[in-house]
Amino acid sequence: MRKRLLITLAAAFLCGAALQAQETYVATPVTISKEKVKFGDKVYYSHVVLEKQTLYSICKAYGVSLEDIYAANPDLKLETEGLKKNSILRIPTKTDDKEVKEDGTTTHIVKWYEDLEGIAAKYGVSVDDIVNANKDQDLSEGKLKARMKLIIPVKPGQASAEEAGEQEEQNQPQEDEVIAEVADTLATTEPEVVEPTIKNNISIALILPLNIASGKGTANYMDFYSGALMAARKAGENGLNVEISIYDDAAGVASFTESQLGGFDAVIGPVGKDNMSQLLSKAPKAATIVSPLDPRTGALTADNANLYQANSSTDDQYKEIAAWIKEEMAHNDRVVVISEKSKPALRNTIDTLLTRSGIDHLNFSYNILEGRNIGNTMNANFRDNVTNRVIIASDSEAFVNDVVRNLKVAAHSNFPVVLYGPSKMKSYETIDIENYHSLNLHMTQSYSVDYDDVKVKDFLLKYRAIFGTEPTNFAFQGYDLTYYFAQVCSMYGQDWIKYVGDSTTQMLQSAMRFSKVSENGGYVNTAVRRVIFNPDCKVTFIR
Repeated sequence: MRKRLLITLAAAFLCGAALQAQETYVATPVTISKEKVKFGDKVYYSHVVLEKQTLYSICKAYGVSLEDIYAANPDLKLETEGLKKNSILRIPTKTDDKEVKEDGTTTHIVKWYEDLEGIAAKYGVSVDDIVNANKDQDLSEGKLKARMKLIIPVKPGQASAEEAGEQEEQNQPQEDEVIAEVADTLATTEPEVVEPTIKNNISIALILPLNIASGKGTANYMDFYSGALMAARKAGENGLNVEISIYDDAAGVASFTESQLGGFDAVIGPVGKDNMSQLLSKAPKAATIVSPLDPRTGALTADNANLYQANSSTDDQYKEIAAWIKEEMAHNDRVVVISEKSKPALRNTIDTLLTRSGIDHLNFSYNILEGRNIGNTMNANFRDNVTNRVIIASDSEAFVNDVVRNLKVAAHSNFPVVLYGPSKMKSYETIDIENYHSLNLHMTQSYSVDYDDVKVKDFLLKYRAIFGTEPTNFAFQGYDLTYYFAQVCSMYGQDWIKYVGDSTTQMLQSAMRFSKVSENGGYVNTAVRRVIFNPDCKVTFIR
């Protein structure tokens, strides 16, 4: 029997705030926003409504009439429903406003996915520049909150964010002008807020094989659900109400109707390919259906435009390796692909990727039975005094282990070696992790958690406090997917992919960058993270 649990998270502290407001009322000052959006053929300020702000005070600050704001925001129904906290108003703007103040600074409104490094790169300044300019705020550990206002020092001769955005817009084809753009953005891989918040209440369905009928449940998927609840809690702190409906499909996919599925902003699950195939046959074309874990489900994206495959493939990891090598290699470096003689398929794939990237390379193959005596023959492919960049084209743990052993000997023979590999190498239990460090392994991963990251630390502390245990990778995945899709659906509605495009958003454990597989197909996440196993036994996470 299908089991359904409806979870609605509410922010209890709002009640206390309301009682306080009855005792004393102090209007919140209105600061003119530095963010602008293009809507239709007009440009508007994008103003986030703070608690205790009124339409009168907003009109006065921006120098517009009440009728102007009503006309610019018909979707908010301001005349009948009034002003609501965290709503985003479109406010008519003049074209002669300056973004850079006389003191050489500008203001940046922090978005939910941003960090200090990304903001600094956007404006061409250092993180220290931003920290020093905002000494009244605690940025010592990179702490940021959505909609926080940061003062950004603009260097002399540097274009403001708005000017750069306007210049980029002028270079775009005319047909692209119908897409709303934020005028304060420089070239970046991060998605920018294109359209004001469409709604503050988001409904998400989780379809997981929880196996509640057993009386115990399945630990991994209960962890996933726990992570999703943490995401809803975090969204609530930022003024977004997320309602999660959980379905147990351990005994088969639930008997959903098309109208039921269409009522959710996003459906995360089912996990298995068979159940996902059944669900897709009932889902409306406009729905957002997310495959959360099983890479085999990615094959269904070819014929289902509403399917989003959340985890990147091994092929994407090898593509990232090719890009990484191209970025790092010096003129005389040597690239060597080592493979098993009897298994050329993966080697051929890697050959193609390297060739397309314009990387000259050598191929070396041997049989694992030759491994003990292959050292000198292998070393003949290497050069001394340059970096030898090696890819092992094999999924066999035994073969990879043998190559790693031989490479370690080569490295000790004055042949500098850097090894590249996908995340699968992390699961090989017979290989000593110290060998990876000695070969300076550059690994590409769909999932990796940087426990030094401020946002990860915050998640860990709260997860431990609430659930009394450590979060697993499933918990991180539940958080990442629920939080990501809640945010994009809130900001952009059902057409969120048109605005987000192929931009990359960094989450706690993974990154999100959805690419369309074909004209009539769905989308796969092609974002991959880079991790380096340094010789000093430290692990470096590369954004």
